[in-house]
Amino acid sequence: MDAVMETVKMIVDTLGATVLLPIFIFIFALILGTKPGKAFRAAVTIGVAFVGINLVIGLMWGSLSNVSHAIIESTGITRNVVDVGWPAAAAVAF
Repeated sequence: MDAVMETVKMIVDTLGATVLLPIFIFIFALILGTKPGKAFRAAVTIGVAFVGINLVIGLMWGSLSNVSHAIIESTGITRNVVDVGWPAAAAVAF
């Protein structure tokens, strides 16, 4: 049983959230009775949106990290948390 769970964990870690989220959305939509075409369209939309959010966070992170380092140097204030807003936090948490 442990070998099966480790294999499942390895597959989930390898695929990542960008691939698994649309798969889960597709399966969930089918369970709720949505037609397969509409469920597939919803899954692809969620997948593209998830990739887009990750791209925006990546671009923001590169720009904001330099600014945050400058603020830290000039004020001496240090924080361990970065607030990126609820859409980015929801994407990361999902």
